[in-house]
Amino acid sequence: MEKEPSQNPQPLEFQALSKGLGFHPFSEGLPYSPQKTPGSSHSQKSFARGTGAVMAGPPTFAPAFFRNPPQAAESLVLAPPQIEKVELGFTYLLARISAFFIDLSFSLLFCGVGLAGAFWKQEIPLNVLMNSGLFVLSVVFVALAHWLILTVQEVIFHTSLGKRVFGLVLSGNTSQIILRALLFFPSFVLGGVGIAWALLDSEKRCWHDRVCGLQPKPFDF
Repeated sequence: MEKEPSQNPQPLEFQALSKGLGFHPFSEGLPYSPQKTPGSSHSQKSFARGTGAVMAGPPTFAPAFFRNPPQAAESLVLAPPQIEKVELGFTYLLARISAFFIDLSFSLLFCGVGLAGAFWKQEIPLNVLMNSGLFVLSVVFVALAHWLILTVQEVIFHTSLGKRVFGLVLSGNTSQIILRALLFFPSFVLGGVGIAWALLDSEKRCWHDRVCGLQPKPFDF
């Protein structure tokens, strides 16, 4: 005859996986015993109370992979690239002269159109420029207008129309640019000696370039 199932089944009891296996989670892989285990400095009382990880002892850190890096690793440190200084030679001087004449041509065209429009509006014949006094006055006006147009371009854009064609730029601040523009007059007026000095200077600088420490240079200089 089949045995009838019990009317009062025993309740299920869940136990830890480590129970009955003979090992304790914090016994360092050795068979668990409430007594002092070989190679361990913990007391029997500590294990019996289940202090576990707290009494497992100080942590042991693995040694660093490279305590003293080999000398070969030092060769992997890249030194900053050495940039060669571009010498400002005759080609640079020729570019500056050409840029000046481009700027001068632009100023003459601008001033010529302006004067012609003013004369036409006032119905003044152009032959009045044959008068020496008016001619000199017109030359002075064109020179000042050229200086003003050039200075405004350099202050705003740090270059001018002619300089931009040849890739030249002034890398100084506004004060340096204005000072350089003011010093252009004595360099030019004194027989152009201050301008021609660039032929003798090692860096092809004019007098006004040397005094203010600023000269137009290539963009990649």
